[in-house]
Amino acid sequence: MSRFSTPENPPSPDPGEAGMNAFTVLYCGTCGGDRESALVSALSRAVGRSAHGVLARATCLLGGACGSAGETQAEGPVVLVQRCDRLTREPRGGVVTVGPVRTTPDVNGLIRWLETSDLTVDELPMPLRRAHYKRVASLN
Repeated sequence: MSRFSTPENPPSPDPGEAGMNAFTVLYCGTCGGDRESALVSALSRAVGRSAHGVLARATCLLGGACGSAGETQAEGPVVLVQRCDRLTREPRGGVVTVGPVRTTPDVNGLIRWLETSDLTVDELPMPLRRAHYKRVASLN
């Protein structure tokens, strides 16, 4: 579990049961291109193994070319993850923007994070934090 707790990333309601978190994963079905099928396949398997996960597809989550902001090197699908209550599905904590998810290690890191962490930004693999920090900075 992360040692840091912020209003955006409060600790899991059930510390020690990270794999039992309820969550919703929303992935961009617009900007992924060839990478999308590998990402969707991995997310489907991870959500299928979870007791309380939901997976949904959307058009571009960030208004066009997810995660790229005109930077060719950063293009790739972005995933939004939000913890929620196991029974009511009410949101618990802020949305974590994950990505861009460009490589097999990125996909593996995302899946490991979904299955073994409290779903805080602090526990997300560093390469996958870029889109989150860009989104947060744009809000300031």
